[in-house]
Amino acid sequence: MNVKVWVVFAGLFFVENGFASTLEKFVNLLQPYRSFSGEFVQIMEQSNNSRKRVINGRIAISGRTHLFWETDKPFQQKIIADGEYIWVYDEDLMQVQVRSLEESFVSSPFKILVGTPDEISKDFSVIEKKMNLKNLFILEPKSSDQLTLRIECLFDREILRELTIISALGSSIRLIMQSHSFTSLDMEIFKFEPPPDVDIVYPQD
Repeated sequence: MNVKVWVVFAGLFFVENGFASTLEKFVNLLQPYRSFSGEFVQIMEQSNNSRKRVINGRIAISGRTHLFWETDKPFQQKIIADGEYIWVYDEDLMQVQVRSLEESFVSSPFKILVGTPDEISKDFSVIEKKMNLKNLFILEPKSSDQLTLRIECLFDREILRELTIISALGSSIRLIMQSHSFTSLDMEIFKFEPPPDVDIVYPQD
């Protein structure tokens, strides 16, 4: 075989089979997080205010249809995706908002945790920055009318350590993962029963 032809053939082979693209690498790193639970610290910052709001919380995900999210005082909130609906319970307001799971998934930044390569590439450009043993993936929305400026996912030795959502207005929400568990989940945590005497707000048609 001609040497030049062999070099070209070998190059194409390794591009297709040996080295994953940035998008594929990112999705592969997130594979374990399709079913996991953990604790986090959430840091919220406003663009015009240097004051930070820091709260603790817990998260659990089971596939594309089940989510558990809970934050502690002073900003108590619980978000449950039960496979059909998303329930957003604000204890301070004594209010529960009910949303369609499918519609909420499309607009949620957290879809990147369970999205397919095609879904992610459709909505985001993915850039990787390497920092010693850490990998920072930056996702920038392709649509100009997005409220999210970018999403940053920081991995340390293939473990997701931080997820930061930066809005187009400059505010940010940063989740610092404190623990990870990849054992089987109790599906009971994805069930939500509205407490008595709360206002339930359904989406308007």
